[in-house]
Parts: sequence; structure tokens; C-alpha cells
Amino acid sequence: MQNLGMMLAQVSEGTTEKIDKIDKIDKIYEVLKDVPVWGLKIAVMLSIFTAFGIIILWQRQKQIAKNQVDVAKLLEQLVEKK
Repeated sequence: MQNLGMMLAQVSEGTTEKIDKIDKIDKIYEVLKDVPVWGLKIAVMLSIFTAFGIIILWQRQKQIAKNQVDVAKLLEQLVEKK
């Protein structure tokens, strides 16, 4: 009898979680229903431009770090020559 009670408790708990998830999904659809299509396109394009910007900045920082290492090696060689 206890097993049956535990099983029913698990079923109802899982069911309420599913209902909560479905309610959240329905709320998201309701919000997105009122958003204009051009707004979503702008959001996607902004995300893509941001990603490209981050990649470009990362490459630039990588090159700057490489140049700094090269300058340090050059200075080290100059100090050794003296």
C-alpha cells in the first residue's frame, strides 16, 4: 500500500512539473506572439555581429600579446649583447 502511495505521489509530482513547464512554454509563446518579426531579426543580427566582434577582438589581443613577447625577446637579446 505504501508503494502505491509513493507511486501516486511521484506521478502527481511529475505531472505538476510537466504542467508547470507547459505553462511556461505557453507564456513564452504569448510574449513572442506580440513581438514583431523585424524585432527578432534585429536581435539575431545583433547577436551575430557581437559574436564576430568578440572574435575580431580576441584575434587582435592575441596578436598584441605575440608582439609583446617578440619585443621582450628583442630587449633580452639587446641586454645580452652589452
